[in-house]
Amino acid sequence: MVVRSSDVAALDRRRALLCAAASLAFSPASEPARAFGELPSRLDAVRLIPPSRSEPGALRYPSWLAGAWHVTCRNAAFSTPLGSRFVDQTLIEEIARTQDAAVRWRARYVEAPSVAGWPKLTVAQDRLLNAAEEERAFIPSTFRVQGGRYEFDAAHPHGRVLLNVLDTDVAAGTQSAQTRAYDVKMQFQFQTEIDILLAGWEETDSSFVTSELTAQRQLLPSRAVGGASEVVDTSFLELLTRFERPASERPQSVRARYRVVQYLGLPGVAPPAASASRAARALEMQAAGQAVSILDYDLLMERVEDATPPGRNTR
Repeated sequence: MVVRSSDVAALDRRRALLCAAASLAFSPASEPARAFGELPSRLDAVRLIPPSRSEPGALRYPSWLAGAWHVTCRNAAFSTPLGSRFVDQTLIEEIARTQDAAVRWRARYVEAPSVAGWPKLTVAQDRLLNAAEEERAFIPSTFRVQGGRYEFDAAHPHGRVLLNVLDTDVAAGTQSAQTRAYDVKMQFQFQTEIDILLAGWEETDSSFVTSELTAQRQLLPSRAVGGASEVVDTSFLELLTRFERPASERPQSVRARYRVVQYLGLPGVAPPAASASRAARALEMQAAGQAVSILDYDLLMERVEDATPPGRNTR
């Protein structure tokens, strides 16, 4: 048994789902909200198009987010601004099935150099740890995250995470120990890529808001030695978070609102997905760059003792 493209694609839909609840109501709006200068309003807008500009480098955060946290996600809502035909039916069914779910994972924010123009933003995500923990929280129980890497360089100026994932249930069914190593490597292991294309943040009197525009891909290894990985599914997601400003500089808990916005394409920002079918490309043209699904849910971050060694992936 091999991992089919449809199986891997379902994992990417799962990432967007997280713990969303079923609420398919659509409220019309005039013009879609646009750019990073309007980040707080993007958390409440019912129609959105992708942002088009970015702050330099990876996301930075205020000092009160530094430390280790247990994150609980719950109380979500879901909308399809252009109608349900633009959204995979599996997504809608999964939302209805998981409407009362609460999901938990670990997160860590560490000290980092501030970026130009924002001297007080001296904290960054421990990217590899946070991405791996979130992935573990939402993938099926038979899947295992087996490490990965975080890249922050000229080719990825806002950062890129690549996670290695293994289907242990499938691997256990291999016929012999001699074939198992080959099959696990070539058939049952795949990668989740989170390529951050644009990043921005904005402070208000009561909150700190961040946005990342991402291309999230599922990759299968090539059978050819040294060959490039095969992209079997691509999702374009904007990840918005509004952290409520706490009363102290070292709070024991922080509340946040998280929004996952799905686009079928990012005109002018990223090329169309090579894995898209003809029908998918037709829907992308009809969507004309507007968001096709919006998932909202609440986060409660609770501080814990940090026993994790300092990360090296936070630049």
